[in-house]
Amino acid sequence: MAALRPLVLVFQEFESVSIPAAVPSLNTIIVGPAYHCRDYPEDSDNIGAGNYGSLTAENDVAGGGAAGIPVPGSDAIIVSDPPDNAVGAELVENSLSVWMENVHLQIVEGTGDFTPTAPDENLFTSTSGDNFEELGVRPGDRFVTTNNETVAFIIQEVGGYDGSSLSTDQLRMTTNYTTSGVDINGDDYTGGQFDERSFRVERVLDSAEMSDAFVEVDENEITIKGGLTYLYDVSEDGIDQALQVNYAEILIAYCSLRQDLALINEIDSTDDIEAAVGAIDERNPLAVGLFVALQNTNTPIRYIGIQSDSINGAVDRLTGYTDVLPELEARKDLFAIVPLTSDTAVLSAYLANVVGLATPEKSNFRCVIGSADTLPTTRVLSEASTVGTTEEVSGDDVDIVVSDHPESFSDAGVRSGDTFYLVDDGSGREGGYEIEEVLPVGDGIRVDADLAVSAGAGAEQYYILRGTGEVDRGINLPVTPSGSDEILSVEAVATDVGKVIRLDGGDDSPVGAGNKDFLITAVSVGTSWTVAANAGTWSDTTIRNATILNPVVSTTDNTIPAVPVNAPATVVSRQAFRQVLDVSATFLSDGVISGDILEVPLPPADTAPGNADFDSVYTAVVNTVLSENRVLLVPGTDIPIVDTTVAQIGDLGYRVIRNLSKFDQVAELVAIPSSFDNKRLTIVFPDRCTIAGVQNNQTGVQSRQPGYYLSCAVGGMSAGLPPHQGFTNIGIAGISEVHNSSRYFSEDQLEELSNSGYYLFVQDTQASIPYCLHQLTTDVTSLESGEFSFVKNFDFVSRFYKDIADDFLGKYNVIDEVLDVLREAINGGTEQLLTRKFPRIGTPILSATIDRIEVLDGSKDRVEIFLDAEFPYPLNRIGLHIRA
Repeated sequence: MAALRPLVLVFQEFESVSIPAAVPSLNTIIVGPAYHCRDYPEDSDNIGAGNYGSLTAENDVAGGGAAGIPVPGSDAIIVSDPPDNAVGAELVENSLSVWMENVHLQIVEGTGDFTPTAPDENLFTSTSGDNFEELGVRPGDRFVTTNNETVAFIIQEVGGYDGSSLSTDQLRMTTNYTTSGVDINGDDYTGGQFDERSFRVERVLDSAEMSDAFVEVDENEITIKGGLTYLYDVSEDGIDQALQVNYAEILIAYCSLRQDLALINEIDSTDDIEAAVGAIDERNPLAVGLFVALQNTNTPIRYIGIQSDSINGAVDRLTGYTDVLPELEARKDLFAIVPLTSDTAVLSAYLANVVGLATPEKSNFRCVIGSADTLPTTRVLSEASTVGTTEEVSGDDVDIVVSDHPESFSDAGVRSGDTFYLVDDGSGREGGYEIEEVLPVGDGIRVDADLAVSAGAGAEQYYILRGTGEVDRGINLPVTPSGSDEILSVEAVATDVGKVIRLDGGDDSPVGAGNKDFLITAVSVGTSWTVAANAGTWSDTTIRNATILNPVVSTTDNTIPAVPVNAPATVVSRQAFRQVLDVSATFLSDGVISGDILEVPLPPADTAPGNADFDSVYTAVVNTVLSENRVLLVPGTDIPIVDTTVAQIGDLGYRVIRNLSKFDQVAELVAIPSSFDNKRLTIVFPDRCTIAGVQNNQTGVQSRQPGYYLSCAVGGMSAGLPPHQGFTNIGIAGISEVHNSSRYFSEDQLEELSNSGYYLFVQDTQASIPYCLHQLTTDVTSLESGEFSFVKNFDFVSRFYKDIADDFLGKYNVIDEVLDVLREAINGGTEQLLTRKFPRIGTPILSATIDRIEVLDGSKDRVEIFLDAEFPYPLNRIGLHIRA
């Protein structure tokens, strides 16, 4: 054996092995819809959809459609996708609004010619019988005439308007059509004054919104139909006319549901939200949720967009939320999931998912931070029925005014408190009556007096004023009743027909003492008004002042008069249908009592069996429960039915509800968290909040928002604060006000809500910071399952030790040496946790001791570790004993 060189051999050996473990992050993910919105006029540069018609389109007398003006019913403009849409985003149909700029409204078309001789080469005379002043033509309007070429002018003067000496069939332009026998095109002008040249006059508006009637939507495709009209008061007489649109530049405002956010991403600054998911706007929930969450954390927040939502009107919300669950399951770095909905079906689906992931086999511990649905205000006592019958109540007469006009009182915007004026017909029922109720169907109203209707009462003329009447103008010169049905005045103008003249002072005998309002039925311009009165004569011819009033105008269709004056109205008296029979009902068993509410869905055509819809309802108060099958409603109630003169037999849709007191509301609310009863679901309350700095960017209005944005704040805190940090009494950022909480419920009621398992936010004053009253999950059976921070911390510690153990799987065999190393790794992890100490909350664990590590009997590849850990508990109570 050869000699060896002398040396010292050094062996590095460890008595114990320390394997540093990665500290798990409890990341929060916001799940919800993202909407891409484009508004008018803010986004006008990007939402143009082309032009409707042509500026100089030839418009033949035969109704348009020639040379560039779209034919009625045609597809004038088709866009396959909303302009400037996000890639693949699905249009929300009810968000669509189509706007027009540089709008050319046709006032009149006809024939005529220019005067060819000086000095009137700019003078046009109609040969088609047009009275330009009465038609509403005004200086500044656009005049287009067609011969061999279409030429446009600006009107300078209108005959009969504003002191013009021209005839009412004449117009003067700002420029000449002919000069020394040569027309504007340089051609010889050989025609005479009445050469039947076609023309049109247009009013140009800067902008106007298009009626939905001319817009068709098929998924993302938008079609603008030809024959476009716009309601406009061209004559300034308070009556809109449907004017043909000859030209307009079309812009489309809309919101669309984004489809490009179906993968999990993250964001760490509010400055990056708009680029990632769109504007921070009340209409864009995902952006708002991230905005709130990021203000309550110093860590990134994950997010994912759902691809269907019931707001979209296509696929329901539940499908959208459940479709992303596989994507969430695949990620091991997620902990708190915040769905941007209060839908209990979604919360149930998400809870089932996280409970399944928390099994020992999967050990993927996470939680759902949900929110309460809308604060309940009613309770359904008697479920919806569609087989009710209305019954008369003997001797309970109701006077109803019924109109035969196609436009009903309710459609026209007439409302309770308006004044209904009957024009005297000799019956003694003339004068004004306050409207107590506008029947939602049957075209009827009830007034505040007994009209003493006799059998077979005929139709009468009427008009309606709101309050003291909408003033049209005052009369500068006194007026005089002429002794008949006329009022003399030089201020009478043609457009006064259909308006009301109110005389100042005096009793006017033909229509009753004290009645000073009269309907104008005809006008002799500059001479007199003819008013609707009886066949008698005026006994009072005192000269007095007067005011012209407009009847009530509609709130829905551009100030069209609510009901045309002189429309026929019949006053009828009948027994009230205020008793309801339903042979299938169980009113007594259901606990229906006096004061409960009977709701009838509107319109009644929708109440056929199986089709009751309670989105819009007529309500009546229960007076008496007569039996299991009958209820009597309070006097004066008149159940709205299709025919207001006969009962409705066997197909009246209705239900009975009760308005909830705050006591009842608490009882309804506390049942919700107990129905879930799981530590992995937290439900935030209240149901509404105001978010600082966020509004609807289209309207500029800030509205109360759903409570799930409070959940986002909790999600942000969960990601950013230590896992064992309790959230009770900690304020949140980004929320300026919580509603239906501190200043709504009493202290005892708030405590009851909190103790039932709500993560309840309160606010000491309207301007103070909202904070959590008690950080609870929906399982309040123990501290360990009820305290959100304990559940969160237990999951954190479990994830921590699991990550250590994961490093051993599959790479090593079950031998004593490996068990020793595993023991040392676990103990090393414990020491690591004990170094994560924070002021006032300490460490995630107080201690952790391995009781034993052993191979499971009957399963030689499975090692069982029994670790006894002691966790910190939140300080919830202090007993202070003061002795003297």
